[in-house]
Amino acid sequence: MRTGNFRCRGLVLALALAWAGSVEENLQSLLAPLIAAKNAGRTGEVAGAVAGEAKTPEGSAIPRPGVLLTLVPRSPKLLGELEEVKTRARESEAGYLGAATGVARLRESAEQALVGAGAGDLIFSGRSDARGSFVFSSVPAGEWLLLGQHETFHRLQRRGPSPRERRDFRLSPQPVGYRAVTYWLVPVRVAGGGAVRLALTDRNLWLRGVVLEHE
Repeated sequence: MRTGNFRCRGLVLALALAWAGSVEENLQSLLAPLIAAKNAGRTGEVAGAVAGEAKTPEGSAIPRPGVLLTLVPRSPKLLGELEEVKTRARESEAGYLGAATGVARLRESAEQALVGAGAGDLIFSGRSDARGSFVFSSVPAGEWLLLGQHETFHRLQRRGPSPRERRDFRLSPQPVGYRAVTYWLVPVRVAGGGAVRLALTDRNLWLRGVVLEHE
């Protein structure tokens, strides 16, 4: 497991560095159309709702409040790196256990690169409200990428080490639970004066992952 964890950390670092390097090379061409649209007042709205499946066939969808939603300029390189995380999650246990962290790191690296380039105003971020709704206003016309992230914590039921085991053995930290993470990844095209409406549900999620929490 130690080898697998090491590989996960190496993959995450490599993906983050790859995204940072690609942004440095292509940032101006990526942002120029969005900046021009913003300066010209050609903006639109991206709104929608996040909901879970109804518990019964006759029931209503269950709103999901508190879902983290991030809207950033769409980058083919970023999309490719995210898809690589998803592919690796399907190929091995190490890839699966590192997927949620990998996505989070790539999102953070993208945001940091935009802020460093003086384009922090092209990052739209917020959480869904009590009804599961969200809205981003004054979004410059152009190509965007919406990333949604929802987490739930699950505590593991396990027998703790005995006093003798604690005394006689060097014990590794044990997981006390895990965060189940659901991601949505949606390319969005915004038109000046237009509105994009999205529905994020269990049926169109992009990736599921876990993050272990240790004692």
